[in-house]
Amino acid sequence: MPTTPILVIDDNFVNRHILQKMLTKAGYYVDTAVDGMDGLRCIESKSYALVLLDLMMPNWDGYDLLTHLASQRTFSLPPIVIVSAMDDMESVIRCLELGATDHLPKPVPESLLLAKVKTILTVHKQKRQLQDLVGRLNEKNQELARQNQELDAFAYTVAHNLKNGLTSISLFAELIQEESFEAGYEDIGSYVMRILESHQDMQTTIEGLLLLARIRKVADVPQERLDVKGLAEQAYQRVAHTQQIEVVSVIWEEDWPLAVGYEPWVVEVLSNYLSNAFKYGGRPLEVRVGGDRDGEFGRYWVRDNGEGIAAGDQERLFVPFERLNQVVAEGHGLGLAIVQRIVERLGGKVGVDSVMGEGTVFWFTLPLAL
Repeated sequence: MPTTPILVIDDNFVNRHILQKMLTKAGYYVDTAVDGMDGLRCIESKSYALVLLDLMMPNWDGYDLLTHLASQRTFSLPPIVIVSAMDDMESVIRCLELGATDHLPKPVPESLLLAKVKTILTVHKQKRQLQDLVGRLNEKNQELARQNQELDAFAYTVAHNLKNGLTSISLFAELIQEESFEAGYEDIGSYVMRILESHQDMQTTIEGLLLLARIRKVADVPQERLDVKGLAEQAYQRVAHTQQIEVVSVIWEEDWPLAVGYEPWVVEVLSNYLSNAFKYGGRPLEVRVGGDRDGEFGRYWVRDNGEGIAAGDQERLFVPFERLNQVVAEGHGLGLAIVQRIVERLGGKVGVDSVMGEGTVFWFTLPLAL
């Protein structure tokens, strides 16, 4: 039972009959039309897998039909193959420009016709399957984008609610701590101090998650000339007062190269590096901060005098939520993962150099300002 419908449009009865006979013999279902207008009525009323179109016909010729179909793409068109005695290059190019798929010269051998029809139908079927697949993928992407928007909105809501709760915890804990020390209840004061330390850790994590969400949402990152040394000094002022130790020495290198990036994000990177240096450096603490050129990039670094980080642990430092085994490394994971995301969005790289017993250098690069 023929199931693949093909339309033959030709004003010549003999040509229509020959084409119809060859295609029917090969197992195709064939309709015929006598000119372009008749062919248009067939195309508008029925779905064809292929159309074989003559060019020279009365009333509407093949060019008229192609021109009309090209201007009225209100329905899905089948592939159209020109079957005509007009095989000059100008005619062929004109037909292809109007949307024809291919051209066959009259008289067309049966073997060539059937081979061409089979090939075009196969390619067209694969094209339709690919279009369907792309359509489904687009629908999936839209659904994922919608879900991501909902997840971001939920994350922001949760994070802000948690921040409000933590603010209350911090406020009342400070009041209790102050009154307990004044009343001589040192134990209670020390317990409250632990609450405040936990509050600070939770606050840092929440702010990191909010920052990570903002990084994901920014499509075009603003680019501006940066005085990275000045930003490092801002970062130092931000984090120095949160530390429980007295910084013995911070050494600032001179002649930092200017870079290109986004100021708020670079301050976050430097704040993270400085905070880690203050936490995990040696006692007495010495921190060096500097910047130099590395090819077309500026390389900016923070060096501490701590115990150092083992080579195996260095490989895991920039993995999200990774934690090192030693107690002094608690808190590295999420912060450094955010640092890596920021710097890569700005076109740079991050890294760490550390030797056990000799301290650690955390560094990042940014494109140099021209």
